[in-house]
Amino acid sequence: MDNLPKFCEYYLNLKEKKEFFIISKHHPLLQLKSEKFKISSKCGTSGEYSIIDKYIQIEKAFLFLESKKDCPIDSWSIDKLKESMF
Repeated sequence: MDNLPKFCEYYLNLKEKKEFFIISKHHPLLQLKSEKFKISSKCGTSGEYSIIDKYIQIEKAFLFLESKKDCPIDSWSIDKLKESMF
């Protein structure tokens, strides 16, 4: 998993045979929110989705964050970020 976007982390859980991506809590907008972003099991760790589908979902989340970088921090929520992934 080379060339992932900055603040994107890839995890492989061999025990449960799952692989997923997260947005690091060090992302500047998530730090400003003082909230962690956890991918729900529906999109992040579920075996129902391929790793490519999971990557597309995390890319959508990054696009959402990019669109909010110049907005007031209170104008969006972590729930809206999660909704943007579907």
